[in-house]
Amino acid sequence: MVHQSLLLKIALYKEYPYLSQFIIKANEELNPEIAEAIYNINQRKKNNYLGQIFENVDYSKFKEGTDIDDLFKMIEWCGDGIWNEGINSNHSVDRMYQQAIKMIDFFKQAVYKQEYFER
Repeated sequence: MVHQSLLLKIALYKEYPYLSQFIIKANEELNPEIAEAIYNINQRKKNNYLGQIFENVDYSKFKEGTDIDDLFKMIEWCGDGIWNEGINSNHSVDRMYQQAIKMIDFFKQAVYKQEYFER
């Protein structure tokens, strides 16, 4: 599911190459009322997005003791880091996608039970 989400995001950025700059500018809004409205919209969309991504997760695949909430936060933080570095360094969307896939594979190896880890 996470791979599908990444593919969708990549397709959007390829079709709308200035979307990332628009998103950055929107989040830098100085008018407090507009900034709050943008923040609220982003939070609702983010919660909906994360819910859709993780609703079909098979939790039985995770190693015993894996803190799922912390794992999801770490994946989100790493994804944000890949995005921010990519934008600031003018990396291609394809490069950011490849980095995200490596990150997801890293987390799978760290938290999946051996019998579920795909090599």
